Amino acid sequence: MKVKHKLQNFKEDYYKSIDIPEEIDDCIMKGVEKGMQERARKNFKNKVKKISLGVAASILLLFTVSVNTMPAFANAMHDIPIAGQLVRVLDFSEAPQEGGKITDGSDVEFISLVEKDNKEHIVINFSQDIKEEEFASHYEIDYNEYPYTLNFKISGVREFSAEDEFEKMKDGNMIQDIYRLMTLDDSMVRFSITMDKPFSYQVTEYKEPGQLVVTLEEKPESKEETIYSIRSKSHPYGEKIGILEEQLFSLDTRRMLKDEDEEFLIEVDYFNSKEKAEDKKNSLAEEYPVISDFVIEKRGTNDIPKSY
Repeated sequence: MKVKHKLQNFKEDYYKSIDIPEEIDDCIMKGVEKGMQERARKNFKNKVKKISLGVAASILLLFTVSVNTMPAFANAMHDIPIAGQLVRVLDFSEAPQEGGKITDGSDVEFISLVEKDNKEHIVINFSQDIKEEEFASHYEIDYNEYPYTLNFKISGVREFSAEDEFEKMKDGNMIQDIYRLMTLDDSMVRFSITMDKPFSYQVTEYKEPGQLVVTLEEKPESKEETIYSIRSKSHPYGEKIGILEEQLFSLDTRRMLKDEDEEFLIEVDYFNSKEKAEDKKNSLAEEYPVISDFVIEKRGTNDIPKSY
């Protein structure tokens, strides 16, 4: 007990010997205030940082939206409409060209036309949930004649916002028409571009973001031939024409076309003589009875199918 008492006395003497400044309270209060100010300053900086990031994101979104939704803006920046990295280049071929990645739920968000160096460049952008897609959705591009057309089939998509830009695409020197094709598959969109002159094309694919650029160049030569098309009668855009096409799914030469009255037809093949077309129609009708109602149509190189 004596030892404990001595120790207590020692502590009291020690604390009494410490010279505590009278202004300690002020110092403490100043320290508290300084701490509170520092904390407030950091909070303010964090808020400013968040706001800055938000503004930056908004500017980036505005830039993207501007490029993607304002053709005049895109044209003004036509030297840098491509923001991604090159994936592949597909040169002209009469066989279908394909590429891209398997996606689901994408939007073919925007399509624009840029004219440069006597060529026309069709730029196609993809997005999902308002964000640019990293890769272009899987695509297939098919060249055809009578009339000159490019058919696009894009898989893994649920929306087709680019359709709103179709009318503007006709302002170019080569594109006569562009229209959507009826498709029963709800994860695929198809559209067709009709040219009023012979052309070659090249497909350039980019990633991060995914983009397609289809470059069109006029070809000097022009076929002056007549063909005889085996085709269906015309139908309005809708399930009926889609179901008809499905019945002929195994025929690789089939295609959907829009006629002069903006209705649609299925063509299964064409030949350079009426006799050959009639023979083929009769043989096909044995396997596909629906073809017995088809007609033989005579068309020139640039003729748009008639309405039947």
